[in-house]
Amino acid sequence: MAKSLSTAKMKSERRRFNKASAIVSLLMSVALFASSCSLGSMPSKTSSMISSDIPTDTTSQVTTTSDPSSTEETEDTSLKSRFQKMADEYIDVLRSGDVKATSEIFGYLRNEILPAKYDCDEQVFSTVFKDVSYFYGTLITADHSNYDLEVTMKIPDIRSCEDLILEDEAFLNEAAKEWVQLLCADYSSEEANAAFLKFINGFILEACRRITEGEYTETLLVSGTFRFHDNGEGNWLITKTPEFVRYCSQDYYMNRIGYIDDITLYYIIQNSGKALVEEGTITQEQLDNVLLTKKNEILSNQ
Repeated sequence: MAKSLSTAKMKSERRRFNKASAIVSLLMSVALFASSCSLGSMPSKTSSMISSDIPTDTTSQVTTTSDPSSTEETEDTSLKSRFQKMADEYIDVLRSGDVKATSEIFGYLRNEILPAKYDCDEQVFSTVFKDVSYFYGTLITADHSNYDLEVTMKIPDIRSCEDLILEDEAFLNEAAKEWVQLLCADYSSEEANAAFLKFINGFILEACRRITEGEYTETLLVSGTFRFHDNGEGNWLITKTPEFVRYCSQDYYMNRIGYIDDITLYYIIQNSGKALVEEGTITQEQLDNVLLTKKNEILSNQ
């Protein structure tokens, strides 16, 4: 009898334990369900990322430091479209390749966007900017009175094109003939110096030609920012423009695209001079003297 009571008591305790376990399991299920719903309402982090370099829908990209309502988002999207049209007026002038018009609309002096260096300066500016592709990035604001709109341009890589031209012996030999001939006549004469600048000018122009005619297509990405300010009277003013408009005047750009190192120049003189000797325009002795002088220059600069 005691064994039966003990067994009944154990069964009763087991039923109470199972009931308690069921309640705990139910509560945990409810908590997990609530957590799942909360997480499900959050946007996917990966779904908001754009994998393409050029956005397919630039008007939808608006970033703000607050949590705007749907009405504010619509207004921002409308503003972005408006700002892009304002920025397009500037970009269109830049893409015309007109140095004077570009300096006027962007508010720079001519030498601030294109320093005088070679006869081909304006051709360089036109090659860099004329008809290049561009796209807008995200519109950013901190106070809804000032907005920043990023713009990125694809511009041709003139210097890389020139590096390929430096491997073109046929072009270099022909382009350098006048300079080498005058070097042989008088190494340090003004005429020889002027001929060298003419040679460099032709070197740069050849790069511009290959780019504009589609023989060379490598590009660089440059980015900048337009800033728009609400003047409080319902008008938006552009208070900042992209720095890349001054690309040709920054980082010694014009010097860099006209630079050929001394050792390369030595071999240009040697190869072009050889052709002049064969033509009978100069003598081998004259060429040897010029090469010796150039060699000593290189050694003195080491």
